[in-house]
Amino acid sequence: MSKRKKFSKDLKQAILKEHDEEGTSFYKLGKKYRINPKFLRQWSYNYNTFGESALERHNSDLCNYSAEFKKAVVMEYLKNRISYKDFALKYGILAPSSVRT
Repeated sequence: MSKRKKFSKDLKQAILKEHDEEGTSFYKLGKKYRINPKFLRQWSYNYNTFGESALERHNSDLCNYSAEFKKAVVMEYLKNRISYKDFALKYGILAPSSVRT
């Protein structure tokens, strides 16, 4: 069983709404809800980039990329030197760190 906490879409939306409407920092929200602020920033990025569906839970099996896809991304990165965040956006990858890795 995973030790990772799972947060509902409703909670994520409520936290992001509090950030946007009240101007509460991710640091303060993290302390209030006992969630690492880096997750809150990632939720915000995903929501602003990919929309509401990005706040839903995702099965990690859906995030397995083929060797061909990985090679294409690496080759394009080496050729164009685009940031890993831009690549994630371009290819619809929710976790930019996947591209970096």
